Amino acid sequence: QLGDGTTTDRNSSVQIVDANVTAVASAGSHSLFLKADGSLWGMGLNTSGQLGDANTSNRTTPVQILSGNQMNPKSLTVNATSGGTTTGAGIYDFNATANLTATPSVGFVFAGWTGAITSDQNITTIAMTSNREVNATFHQEAALQHVQNNPGNYNLYTEAEMNESTAQSLKDGNDSGIKYVQANPRSYNLYTEAEMNESKAQGVKEGKAALQAEMALQGLSSVTFLNNISAKPYTHDWYYQPEWGWLWTNEANFPFVYRAGIGETPGTWLYFSHNPEQSGVSFYDYSQAKWVSPTD
Repeated sequence: QLGDGTTTDRNSSVQIVDANVTAVASAGSHSLFLKADGSLWGMGLNTSGQLGDANTSNRTTPVQILSGNQMNPKSLTVNATSGGTTTGAGIYDFNATANLTATPSVGFVFAGWTGAITSDQNITTIAMTSNREVNATFHQEAALQHVQNNPGNYNLYTEAEMNESTAQSLKDGNDSGIKYVQANPRSYNLYTEAEMNESKAQGVKEGKAALQAEMALQGLSSVTFLNNISAKPYTHDWYYQPEWGWLWTNEANFPFVYRAGIGETPGTWLYFSHNPEQSGVSFYDYSQAKWVSPTD
């Protein structure tokens, strides 16, 4: 019962283990104790499996019955704000390592972990030495950040970078655009250069006048907008937007953008904006009289 390695009766104290024992319990013929690491140990009579160590051998020295991990499972609760999902919540062995992952939804960014840990890494770990609660926060993506995080849909240039890349962009755009239109003659109207220049000038004039009047009714001003914008997409003449097809604008006409018609769908003028109250890059579609986004 004593676990001192013998079956000798003792009428004075005898040391059994070195240290780190936090609790002791004894029965008529066997004894149990807990160590500081949470593990359970036993010794003594075991003919009926009293010790629970998976056999019926009597023990004259302490035998480990359960590890600290098995004796002290810990729970991990993971909360998340709207705009994303998390993984990692559950029940863990004492002192086990839990892996946490935060996955933002489209249009949102991961802002950080709070609670039992503080981190801005969307993949992180935590030691389960106690019950833990962790919070994941997601923020709606700002328009500029959305553009920067989606370079396949938008290009941001400084003026110097724009000037340097314009010549090559024009050549690449013309080459690919001509091939695409030639391969899809039923989807696009083909113009001579003279017809294009004439219709473009008239379309820009009429479209801008109508749109500026509409924007004014909504309290929007292209002058105010351009004075306050910190960065803007820049394209030269026609360019291809994967979600919307062919668009046209230039430095003189931005933030007004023309979206080419496809098939039976007529073309329309758009007004670019990324106001703080908008979740991402948005365009006012004059033909539909509503705000739209390439990701819609």
